[in-house]
Amino acid sequence: MAAHSAKRVDRLKKEEPVESLRGRRFYARMSLDPSAALAPGAKIAEIRFADPDAGFLVPREKATPDEAARLAVEAEKSGAVAVGLWVDRHFHAGEHAHIEAARAACPKLFLIARDFVMDQWQIERARAAGADALELIPELLGPALPGVAAAVRALGLIPVIWEPGPSIRAL
Repeated sequence: MAAHSAKRVDRLKKEEPVESLRGRRFYARMSLDPSAALAPGAKIAEIRFADPDAGFLVPREKATPDEAARLAVEAEKSGAVAVGLWVDRHFHAGEHAHIEAARAACPKLFLIARDFVMDQWQIERARAAGADALELIPELLGPALPGVAAAVRALGLIPVIWEPGPSIRAL
């Protein structure tokens, strides 16, 4: 998964350099306060349209930004204080446009970008999409985890680790 993600990021960096990401409408917004999302027992929903082991969880044509926004609205109405959205296309049928659509539909909902983060470009892209937090995977980052977490914080996002439940823990 990590090797595929690295190839994807290299391609995306060429298609949309960091300079253009900084011009996107959500890039300048301030991240929401993470307190409610980090509280014990906080209801956190997950939006993903595929699973690496099970394949598509919905018909392929339903893995759209509009559907991600609809699901985020539904989660917020049902009491979720945060939503994690996968942006990895190959394994989870996600994309950053899903976060952008959810942000537009739910401006007060804490949004977590879920990805196989290995590159500064991914941090910039999550910010540009309107995420409040970015999931980091300790097993993937190893000893680079503290430095990547610092880079996430430097861009005004909250570095988190997704835990069973689901719940999140800030780094």
